[in-house]
Amino acid sequence: MAARIDLAPGLDSEAVELVCVRIKRLVTKTCPEANHVFLDITEAPANARPSQGASRIGLNDASGGTNY
Repeated sequence: MAARIDLAPGLDSEAVELVCVRIKRLVTKTCPEANHVFLDITEAPANARPSQGASRIGLNDASGGTNY
């Protein structure tokens, strides 16, 4: 599985790494047949971001972390 992930600006490398780990964990938990998970982490341009996180994945609810 491959996914492009647009993150909010200003996250440090540690926060990005935590997001990656949580996403991979959630994907492999919900889709065990996904043997390989590739994430393309980018910073979304300001004009392409949803307003106030309207379409953010609820990582907090899914894996006990924080929404990014």
